Amino acid sequence: MAEAARTALILNANARHVTPRRAERLRKLANADHVYISRSLEEAEQVAQQVVDKGYDRVLSGGGDGTLVQVVNSICGRLESQGAPYPQLGVLRLGTGNAVASVIGGGRPEDDLVRLMTEPSLPTVPLQLIQSMEDGLDFPFAGIGYDGEILNDYLWFKENVKGPLLEEMAHSVFGYFAALFSRTLPRKMTEKAPPNVRVTTVGRAFYRDPADGDAMKEIAPGSVLYQGPAAMVSAATVPFYGFNFRMFPFAQDVPGMMQLRVVAMGPWTILKNLPAIWRGEHRDPDILDFNVEEVRVEGDAPLPYQIGGDARGWRDHLHFSMSPRQLQLVSAEPVTAPE
Repeated sequence: MAEAARTALILNANARHVTPRRAERLRKLANADHVYISRSLEEAEQVAQQVVDKGYDRVLSGGGDGTLVQVVNSICGRLESQGAPYPQLGVLRLGTGNAVASVIGGGRPEDDLVRLMTEPSLPTVPLQLIQSMEDGLDFPFAGIGYDGEILNDYLWFKENVKGPLLEEMAHSVFGYFAALFSRTLPRKMTEKAPPNVRVTTVGRAFYRDPADGDAMKEIAPGSVLYQGPAAMVSAATVPFYGFNFRMFPFAQDVPGMMQLRVVAMGPWTILKNLPAIWRGEHRDPDILDFNVEEVRVEGDAPLPYQIGGDARGWRDHLHFSMSPRQLQLVSAEPVTAPE
């Protein structure tokens, strides 16, 4: 009988569901010697070094998508510098949006942790990543515009809503919608037209034509994919944007490519079609979808920027390419392909 993989659990103490009580419960399940808790970026880097030094077979990310971004970059970067192989990576559903956890079928964290700690052979799910030339980071999704702006409003809402019941609501999808309707949309209604952007493909690209059943139309490298006003420009290799919001329905259609989405719709149109947009079903001439290898985005004004659901300031340009890192995420649950 195969032995269980030596497994480390990295917990982000700032993640939505990592309460002191739950952290203690997870420490007992996982063996406290193999549980590492970080409360800041500095501590996270120290934890990454400890985990690499101890040579674990599996490393589990206990937090949201932003926590996974930090774990992947800090641990994989250190191992690459040593010429060492990656451990198996896993994710517990402990964050707010949990886009990647949704892809791998993450369930109740305690149940998943027990299986991930004790079972040597579990299904894996490939995770392609995007690389930011400016940030030097790999991630499953990022963007500028509405997504970064709503995120900032959501963070404000969580920090400023007080009271046990309200705080619980604020840390859920209801808080996300409350921030959207109480802050983001009212502000957008009074703003002038969004900044102009120029989106250029560096490598191969395909346009998903909504007038032709989302058929793929190839575009030559170096072509301008879009030029004009854009409220959002985002890219992903996973279909979800958190809360099972299927923002990127074509993200996993083409191996070696990300989905790029340019949104030129106004706030009223988005609001009117929000349910279908949420399900990934809405098609519109002002939502332009592409599968690309590498892309440059240049804008005439900065927009809010996010990586993996974490705010990263403001940007008026992006340069994304597919990462050479090949990751396999171990799953504690049976895995089905995204619809």
